[in-house]
Amino acid sequence: MIIEKRLSLKESRMGPTFFSILFLALMGSVMPEWSTIIAVVNFSLAAIAITIIIAAWLRVKNTKDYFSIMSYCLLFIFAIAGAQPVIRLFWYAGHSFWIVLSVFWSLVFLVSTMFRKKAFKSFKDPEQSKALKVIYIIIGFISLVAGPAIFVGESILQGYFDMHAGMVIAGLFLYILSLILLVLIPAFLNKADASEE
Repeated sequence: MIIEKRLSLKESRMGPTFFSILFLALMGSVMPEWSTIIAVVNFSLAAIAITIIIAAWLRVKNTKDYFSIMSYCLLFIFAIAGAQPVIRLFWYAGHSFWIVLSVFWSLVFLVSTMFRKKAFKSFKDPEQSKALKVIYIIIGFISLVAGPAIFVGESILQGYFDMHAGMVIAGLFLYILSLILLVLIPAFLNKADASEE
């Protein structure tokens, strides 16, 4: 086990991280329009994330573990904020598709968290990891398909959903990015000691 002295406030990078977390919470609350209820939820989650980071700074002696916890909290808030715009667009439009998006997001979060050790091993030894190769294929497929889909699908989205297609597509991009983060960030939950085994 690696024991190190506590980082100074400057070295801890808490200032920029806290600002980023609060900014992401704000962005999730105003897109596509301001919602007081969503704002309360987002800033409550942001407060929990900030509290966890402060507790980690006070109690965790291993700097790798501390920065892993910080990264997880920041990216998790990013994932939550990124998923919200498109879900809220469908919700406001009265389309039940928002339920599908919400349930799928929750399932990806639960499954990726349950299998975080496998995810950690995948990034530790990427050449031998089939799971990581699948992730790369999925990300590549999304990158290839998403671009043309903007131009082809805009008129379809506009007519079928009766919403601004550009906002929907931008929201879907953020949603997909959110899902990718959910798959990747559980690896941060493993302790540094495990990475050195």
